[in-house]
Amino acid sequence: ISPQSRLVVGYVALTLMASGLWAVHSVPLLAGLGLLVGLCIAPALISGYTLVESLVPATARTEAFTWLTGAVALGQAAAVTVAGQLADAHGASTGFLVPLAGTVLALATLLALRSRLAPKSAGRTVARGIGHREPVTVD
Repeated sequence: ISPQSRLVVGYVALTLMASGLWAVHSVPLLAGLGLLVGLCIAPALISGYTLVESLVPATARTEAFTWLTGAVALGQAAAVTVAGQLADAHGASTGFLVPLAGTVLALATLLALRSRLAPKSAGRTVARGIGHREPVTVD
């Protein structure tokens, strides 16, 4: 499956798992759902980094990875701040609306821009032969 499809599937799963966090009132159930959310995060991030690697020219990859890492860190910092403020003002379960809103927004953005996630064709490619080396004996 392509990284583009994996990213969409990962964010759909992440959105579905995060959608129940705010409604859970049992610690064991919250722990189980939190585990499922956590299991969805790594594939989504890995797919995102894989896409950056395939879409960005080699000369700009370090900068692109830095932007992606910075965006993830900024999103986490903002989400923790907003969730804490909501939890303080309206109760603990309200803070869990932030992951749901974030994943829904990310999924909507991903779906709206998915056509830009395909590498552009570089034109016609002419196949060239592969150079072979002479076999050598190995001790």
